[in-house]
Amino acid sequence: MIYIICKKGKLTFPVTPEVIGPEGGDALYDDVEVLKQGTIPFFKGTSLKTYSWSSHFPLKPTSYTEPTAINVLTGTLNPPKEIAQLLATLRDTAEVITLYITELNIEQKVQIRSFTPRQVKPGDIDYSITMVEYREVKLAIKPKQQAGTNKTGQAVKKVAKAAKAAKSNQGRSPAKKPAKKSPPPPSKKTPKKTPYKKTTKANKPYTPKRPAPPPPPNLPKYIPGGRSRED
Repeated sequence: MIYIICKKGKLTFPVTPEVIGPEGGDALYDDVEVLKQGTIPFFKGTSLKTYSWSSHFPLKPTSYTEPTAINVLTGTLNPPKEIAQLLATLRDTAEVITLYITELNIEQKVQIRSFTPRQVKPGDIDYSITMVEYREVKLAIKPKQQAGTNKTGQAVKKVAKAAKAAKSNQGRSPAKKPAKKSPPPPSKKTPKKTPYKKTTKANKPYTPKRPAPPPPPNLPKYIPGGRSRED
């Protein structure tokens, strides 16, 4: 069974052709002649796959008509003219559709490259169709580095700044480096005076009392020019 899904919905092809299968998808190489090495192949990817077949849209269902293409309520098929008109619109608008081939387990995004309907008898339409694989273009975008996270960038900026300063000072005497400031002398602080403490009996140290000396002996008094006498 073959069917497609587009923006308008699902379309099942009523008659499955006898021969159908993808063509293409081969590997692509560039053979480059290299000096002293010969031919070197460079892989470029794969070619696009192509799906093409020929069949017809019957007016009335037959024994070989796909059951899913028949309307369950009315028991009829979609009118061949409407199917042909839809496929022609998909071809002209280059709409990306999804192709399903159940027997080959194929699910592929494609675009209709060619569609040719032919009237063979009243009501039936023969056709030939070609679909080609669709690939999205993916561009790698490098995220921006936040400020302060790129160490290499900061080093380059410092070197460029130093080179610019050296260029602007060409022919001039080199700038003198500011003299290093000596540390200030230590400040002389006057020692703090200890407050006077009044001695009291409580904090006065104990000194033992010495005995009083004995009185002198009674000696006779001396009278000049005379003799001594005793009192």
